[in-house]
Amino acid sequence: MVLDLSDQERIIILLGKVDTGKTTLALLLANKLISEGKKVAVVDADPGQSDIGPPGTLGLGFLDGKVEKLSEVSPVKLAFIGSTSPGGPFIWPTLWGLGDLVSFACRDRDIVIIDSSGLIMGKDGYTLVKSKISVVKPDVVIFLGNERDYLHLIDEFSRYTRVVVLPSPSGVRIKTLEERRSNRIKMWKAYFKNAIEVELAWNDVKVGGFPHFGVGIPLSKTAVQELSFKIGTGILWAEKCNGKLKILTVSYPERGIDAELEWIHIGSLKHTLLGLEGNEGLLDVGLVLEIDERKLLIKTPCTKIGDINKILLSKLRVDEEVFK
Repeated sequence: MVLDLSDQERIIILLGKVDTGKTTLALLLANKLISEGKKVAVVDADPGQSDIGPPGTLGLGFLDGKVEKLSEVSPVKLAFIGSTSPGGPFIWPTLWGLGDLVSFACRDRDIVIIDSSGLIMGKDGYTLVKSKISVVKPDVVIFLGNERDYLHLIDEFSRYTRVVVLPSPSGVRIKTLEERRSNRIKMWKAYFKNAIEVELAWNDVKVGGFPHFGVGIPLSKTAVQELSFKIGTGILWAEKCNGKLKILTVSYPERGIDAELEWIHIGSLKHTLLGLEGNEGLLDVGLVLEIDERKLLIKTPCTKIGDINKILLSKLRVDEEVFK
C-alpha cells in the first residue's frame, strides 16, 4: 500500500462498504506515517464496530508509536452517539461528533485518519457520506473495494478533493452477525473493566440524548407538576419541541395520552448506554445499572464525577453478557 501525501494533505477519510478493510488500511497507513516521523491521530467513526472507545460512540486516538491493532489505542476524546448505527436520526449526532473530534485532532496532530462506518449506500448512506465530506473537508478521500460501487461518489468528490481508489487489503473477510455482536461485547467489557459505581440524583442533572431529549425547551416546574397530575405518573424531565411534549416518566402514564405527547419511562433505561456531560462537553460514558425516581446507579470510568451536570440518555441496550 503506497500513498504519498503532500505537506498540505492532513485529513484523510477512508470510505467503503462493510468489511472492505477500512480499519486494516487505517492501521497500515497510521503506522507508515508514524515511521516517517508524523504525529498521527485516528478518528474511529464507526459506532457499531468500534476499535477506539466503546460501541455507541465515536473515538479519537493519538498514536504515540506503531501499534498492532487500533484497539490498543486509548481514546483521548469521545463523541456520544447512543446507537450502533449512524443511520436514520443518528446521522446528525454522528456528523456533530465527527466534526468535533477532527477539529480537536487537528490542533495537535500532523495527520488525521478517519476510519468510517460501512454505511455508504442508499439514501442514508449517501446523505451521511456527502455530509461527512462537507463537515470535515478532507484533503484525501480513499475508497476501498470495487470502484464501480462508488462511481457516483467518486465523480462528485473529485471536483473538490483528491480521490484514490484502492483494493481491499489482503486477508480482509466478511464478518458474521455473531462475530460483530461478540466484538461489541468484547469492546464494552474492555472499556468498563476498571469502571466504578456512581449514584447520580435526578435533581442534580439535566437530561439530553438525541433524538429523545435535549432538542426542545424544558418545561417549568409548575408545568411539569400539572402534566404529572394529568397523566397520572411522576415526571423527571419534560420539554417541548415542534409542538410536541417529550417526557421522561417514573412509570407508564395512566391517562391523558395524546398524539402530541411522546414518553419514555425509566424502567426501559436499565442496562442502556448513556453519555455524561460537564460544562466543557462530554466527559465520558456510563452504563445504567439501577434506576428509580430519585437517582441512577451507573458504572463508569469517568474521573470527573463532580463535573457531571447532564446525562445523555439512549435506547442502546448493552448486551447482558457485559454485566456478568
